[in-house]
Amino acid sequence: MPENGLLIGVDADGEHAMAEQDLCIAVGETLQKAYPGYPWQVGCNKESGTVVVDLPVTWKPVEFQRYGVLLHMGSLMWAGGFKKVLHAGGEMLERMGLPREAAPRDAKAKALENGLDIGNAVTVSKGSTI
Repeated sequence: MPENGLLIGVDADGEHAMAEQDLCIAVGETLQKAYPGYPWQVGCNKESGTVVVDLPVTWKPVEFQRYGVLLHMGSLMWAGGFKKVLHAGGEMLERMGLPREAAPRDAKAKALENGLDIGNAVTVSKGSTI
C-alpha cells in the first residue's frame, strides 16, 4: 500500500493509459483530502467511460464486500465534478458506518472487531451509479 494510502488501479497500456492514470490520481487525491486516512482504491477505464471508487475488503463489513461506487467519467469532466467524487466517497463511508471525515486511528481495528472477512480480495466493484 502506498504511503498516502491511495491505491490507483489503471489496467491500460494503450493510448488512454496516461489519461486514465491522471483521472485516477485526481479522484484519489480529492478523496484523500476530504477523507484522509482511508485506503481509497480508484480504478478508471476510458473505453467504458467509468471510474470505480472503493475501499479494500479488509475495511468493509461483510455485507459490503462487493460494494463500490461507479461514476461516469463524463459527469466528472465538468465544473463541480469533484463534488460528485466527494458525494460518492462520503456516501460509501456512511453506508458502511464509517465516519464521513478523517478515518479514526482505530477504524480498521474496530472494523475487524465487527466481523470483517479479511480472507477475500475485491477484484470487481459493483454498486450504485451516481
